[in-house]
Amino acid sequence: MHPKMIPAALSALALALAAGSAHAQVADGSTLAGWAAAGDVAAIDGHLVVTTASASFADDVDAGLAGNGARNVSGHDPLATGNGAGSLEAALGRADTPFDDAGHGAWSYEGSAVSQSFVAAAGSRLTFRWDLRTLDQRDPTQADFAFVIVDGTVFKLADAFAASSANADADYAAATGWTPYGGYTFTTSGAHTISFGVVDVGDFDDTSALAIADVAVSGVPESSTLALMGMGLALLGMQARRKG
Repeated sequence: MHPKMIPAALSALALALAAGSAHAQVADGSTLAGWAAAGDVAAIDGHLVVTTASASFADDVDAGLAGNGARNVSGHDPLATGNGAGSLEAALGRADTPFDDAGHGAWSYEGSAVSQSFVAAAGSRLTFRWDLRTLDQRDPTQADFAFVIVDGTVFKLADAFAASSANADADYAAATGWTPYGGYTFTTSGAHTISFGVVDVGDFDDTSALAIADVAVSGVPESSTLALMGMGLALLGMQARRKG
């Protein structure tokens, strides 16, 4: 390569590397930008809030909240579960009913979720913080629960009886408190999808809410990115030798 072409080639490589990094960026949950909402979802105070609260009915009368939609954050109702048309499962692209525990007679009634898709390399690691807040602590066999879905696999974060701390903002009877997620490592490169959600179990009463913050995927360069970096280093070496 002619030495006069090296600076231009390095600039082109820098732009290509920037583009490769940009398409792998993950929306961190500080706003709803980059997320698809299903049910009652909003961004509040720099984090996502996903609830089981109806906008149309008084879910929390037994908690002294007589008004319709007392804990609803978006004006949208949660979606019914059961995998029918318009269900939460359908919104998440599922053909099963992963929120029911038939063996223990625990059936989900409704819920909400928020999802995003992104590109990441094998070895990249998903991390986030979460807090489950609830008014539903009457029956441990019918406890609302929060979940994360990673590439189709459902992981239960906690149920309502794991919320053992008083909620600081007094919106709910108890909360788990902000908890770091230990991390999920992607084993394949390419497109990935994550979803966070919460479901009512056993009835429509007593709202639960999942808060999500600081969603991140650690950067592991794709092989194409590593190849571009190698080309850049080679060009820099050529340029250094020319100057020497």
